[in-house]
Amino acid sequence: MLVSFTPLKENDVVDAVSLQSSRQFSKVSATRNTPAIAFSGAPALKPILIMVVDDEETVMTVLSLKLPGIFTGLGYTATIEKTNSPAMALRYMNDKHKQKPDLFFVDKKMPHEDDGAKLVATLLAEHKVPIEKIIFQSGGDSSDPNLEFVLYKPYNMDKLKVELKHRLPKK
Repeated sequence: MLVSFTPLKENDVVDAVSLQSSRQFSKVSATRNTPAIAFSGAPALKPILIMVVDDEETVMTVLSLKLPGIFTGLGYTATIEKTNSPAMALRYMNDKHKQKPDLFFVDKKMPHEDDGAKLVATLLAEHKVPIEKIIFQSGGDSSDPNLEFVLYKPYNMDKLKVELKHRLPKK
């Protein structure tokens, strides 16, 4: 597959996006504040919905900024839903009109209400979320026999990328 990148000049503005097929762009332009790139033969990205549940705003911000780039590199376009409350996460899951997340990042310990372990137990038992779709985040000990993968803080993004390759559906 050939991918070509064509930077535009500083004063170039958005003028057109033309599709040659559903799988490739022939031209993409951008404003002077955004790098412009022209793609040729780039495959379409598969959409994926991620839910981040963490009581620390900083953690949610870091994941919201880092995860889309990681998923793009894996062939997905990520939408991030985030909440600092396990109760809000369950309300989201109980809403029949909401798309259900494909992957969850859940903080194990959240001091001001039910912790992540209880949320995970509910996701597994009541919502039938497969365990491989849940990634626990922890700043310390996370010995739990139900967990397949724990992402320790501070994050090792390279380790996360390897783990995600195993958890995401094969294309």
